[in-house]
Amino acid sequence: MPGMKQLLLIVLMTLALPAEGRKQGMELIDSLEAEVTRRPDDTDRIKLLNHIAYLSYQFQPEKGIDHAMAALRMADSRNWLPGEAEAYIAMAANYWAISDYNNTLRCYQSGLDIYTKLGYKKQIAKATAGLGLANFAQHSYRRSIEYFSRCLRIYREMGDSIRAEGVLDNIGSNYAALREDEKALESYNMALHIAKQTANKSAEGQICLNMGDVYKKAGMHDSALQVYNEARSAYRSLKDEKGYSNALLSILQLYHDLHENDECIKLSKKIVGIAKRLNDHYTEAMSEAIAGVSYVALARRGARNTLKQANTHLLASRAAVTKVSDLSSMVGIYRLLTEAYEKQGKYRDALTMQQKYISLSDSLNNTERDKEFTRRDLMYEFGKKEDSIKNVTKLANLQVASLKKEQEVLKLKQRQGTLYTVIAAIALLLGSSVFLSRNRAQQLKVKAELEKERTKKKIRETEYEAKMKDVTFSALRAQMNPHFIFNCLNSIKLYTEQNNTAAASAYLTKFARLIRSTLDNARAEQTTLASEIEMLKLYLEMEAMRFKEKLHYEIIVAEGIDTDFVEIPPLLIQPFVENALWHGIMPKPEGGEVRITIAQSELRDSLLISVTDDGIGREKAMAMKPATSGDHKSYGIKVSAERLALINEKYKTKAEINITDLRDEQGQASGTSVDIKIPIA
Repeated sequence: MPGMKQLLLIVLMTLALPAEGRKQGMELIDSLEAEVTRRPDDTDRIKLLNHIAYLSYQFQPEKGIDHAMAALRMADSRNWLPGEAEAYIAMAANYWAISDYNNTLRCYQSGLDIYTKLGYKKQIAKATAGLGLANFAQHSYRRSIEYFSRCLRIYREMGDSIRAEGVLDNIGSNYAALREDEKALESYNMALHIAKQTANKSAEGQICLNMGDVYKKAGMHDSALQVYNEARSAYRSLKDEKGYSNALLSILQLYHDLHENDECIKLSKKIVGIAKRLNDHYTEAMSEAIAGVSYVALARRGARNTLKQANTHLLASRAAVTKVSDLSSMVGIYRLLTEAYEKQGKYRDALTMQQKYISLSDSLNNTERDKEFTRRDLMYEFGKKEDSIKNVTKLANLQVASLKKEQEVLKLKQRQGTLYTVIAAIALLLGSSVFLSRNRAQQLKVKAELEKERTKKKIRETEYEAKMKDVTFSALRAQMNPHFIFNCLNSIKLYTEQNNTAAASAYLTKFARLIRSTLDNARAEQTTLASEIEMLKLYLEMEAMRFKEKLHYEIIVAEGIDTDFVEIPPLLIQPFVENALWHGIMPKPEGGEVRITIAQSELRDSLLISVTDDGIGREKAMAMKPATSGDHKSYGIKVSAERLALINEKYKTKAEINITDLRDEQGQASGTSVDIKIPIA
């Protein structure tokens, strides 16, 4: 399906669009714009401007933004908060329409802040759903789930089951994107239950389509076919041809995956008829392409008269896809066309389709590239095979006829005629051989170019993935550094409240050194072990000053480790030391000890770091957490684990963290040990 079919925009947009169509919608907007100047009351004008902004998001989103801005300025000058909030929400809808998701998020958040202040529950849910939708568009699926979950709680409190059903569907789509199929199906089933209870056939059909997609990706084809058929029945009962064709197309794509060629051909004819009535170029192009691929597959199995049908459908698909506006939809169609032509041995056509497929894929995958992309056309000159064969055959036939005539008239020239026949046959064979050889060489050249383009695409995808991982690394480091600084400031606050000027001065000096070290490492992916140890010492010295006699620590580095040479991710060890202090040593009345040992593995290919404390243990710490830690949360450990996971993924290493609960001879908790293994070779 084209676009983001999983998301039900009704959750976001509660205002219905004009039923008269685009032209009537534009006329309505024009008439309302004229009405604004005739309204004497400012409140009415603000409401009308916001109403126009809502109507504009599908027709003229740029003008919709202007109308919302005008409403916002007017509402702000009059300090009318409901008008301001509604302007932000209308503006967000229009930014969404032009795919400006950063501004979409900003406007929804501004609207949510105002509605929260006003206590408007329904509008809070609407803005929260918008934030979920925008985060989904930016592939921030976890955050999207958080927003939709908040929205779901509000709708349930309000008893609004219809909107709750839509939100559950959206939550399911987020889990589906994360490939957490069980959770996705759980959310979809809850949404489907509500849709059936409320007799909402349209929602029932959409949810079944979403569920079918999850089943299909999981390889559960029977379940996928069952829910796709349920979607088809729901749309048929509504006489909704668009929804009905969507359901049929999902079934067709499933048959294609299962190589059910006869079923594909039969079903595609039905879908194409509906698509043409609806002027749905995507569905038409996709159905024709699958029919073409199916006919090619039948031809390869020896079926007669199928290549002609295949080419008819493939040409129809090529004509229809040029009218499709959604890039992601075009990508899938061109991939199918490439497959069909390549299987036929039509490498020139396959190369053309492959290039379009690659160009469109790059446009979708690389966010830094312009939407307007350039296509390189590779032209190859092929010999006119059919014409050449016809000419050679015609020449041979003429020569044979001439020889027969000469044999009848001049039997004495029989020997000479036989010689001519042999020469003609040799010429025919040589000519055909040369032609076929050249044609084969050209086909191999095109096929090699096709593979070359595929290789280039894979390289670009790999580079893109590497860039995305680098961005993620930067984001995690950005979380780590302010987190670390915040905890240091918190320690200073607690310490300086004791009014010990000399100690506070020494404490601040150490803190300044910590800040400098943190800033030095802010942009670094790696830091030397010596630098990390120096930072740990500063941190522990500060905490020892604060805890006084309650804290003892020791840092042991094994012999043979060149701390100035070995590099590790910055601020990797500190969160585990901090956790040992806050949750292990701090709740223990008599205090305790933290020992940090750094060694190498036997093969000297990994660094083994151990952070051990003799505190109260994790189980007791969890029970005491609300009383002992206050608002303190262990963000650092979570971020450290995520950073190591990214390192493993990016560099194909096996860095790992293991946490062990220590116990004494009586089986009582006697501390915690955190073991970190980092490959260094």
